[in-house]
Amino acid sequence: MRWVFRVATLVAVLAVLAGSLWLVWALVGVRIVAAAGIGPVDGVVTVVRCYQTTDSDGNDDGIDCQGQYTPADAVGPGRAITLSDAKESYPAGQRVEVRLAGGRAFQDSGFALIKYGMFAAVLLALGVSAAGWLVDTVRRGEAGSDGFLPVFCIGPLAVVAAAVPVLLIVVGVRALIR
Repeated sequence: MRWVFRVATLVAVLAVLAGSLWLVWALVGVRIVAAAGIGPVDGVVTVVRCYQTTDSDGNDDGIDCQGQYTPADAVGPGRAITLSDAKESYPAGQRVEVRLAGGRAFQDSGFALIKYGMFAAVLLALGVSAAGWLVDTVRRGEAGSDGFLPVFCIGPLAVVAAAVPVLLIVVGVRALIR
């Protein structure tokens, strides 16, 4: 019975880690890639106006600029877009090379990279902490000695935790195909 508990725990650990990685990618991964300047430039934003943004507590949250986006290949139509976390407050008419992520434009920016990177680090730390707790529990042999925890807690948790990332990946791939 002990090996079943260990296998269920391993599945739960892998599911927690996979779920954490997927959550980071889904929430901020594309923005991190765009802010890091990885990959080709998607187009150019001609700035109309820039403004200071604040968070819900009124703290400075960077600069956003509104402007007209023109794709790099000049095949697609231009459209109004927001340049998130701009490096500086650009004057009207300034052209800025950008990468698109989540319907917004991003330029390579250290501020945005740190902002989204810290959020990603917190999410990953939570996932690794949960996985570490599960591994430590099995290593010490404190949980599951009476059979209750593996059968009624870890087993169903492992099944659900393994199914959620798989379903979310399927939904994500399906959205990319469309």
